[in-house]
Amino acid sequence: MREETNKLTAQEFVEELRRGETRAPLTLTGMVKLSEDEDYPQLLFALGTRCADWTSVPLDSVESVEVKDSVPCDDPHPSAGDFDS
Repeated sequence: MREETNKLTAQEFVEELRRGETRAPLTLTGMVKLSEDEDYPQLLFALGTRCADWTSVPLDSVESVEVKDSVPCDDPHPSAGDFDS
């Protein structure tokens, strides 16, 4: 059973996935930067601390971002500890 903190063990999470009972928010930790497309501003997200495999994330799908640190890369990028969508 899910605790009030929304934290699950890996097995509890798998069981919820199997039952189709997973609920938002989904929180990811990684690096974030702004896309260069001024006509369609969005965030680019890279899981963990690898400065690669950036995924486009529309701004309207993000509930909140908690900036944790700055991660060195080709350019420094904020490390988003709580990236809720």
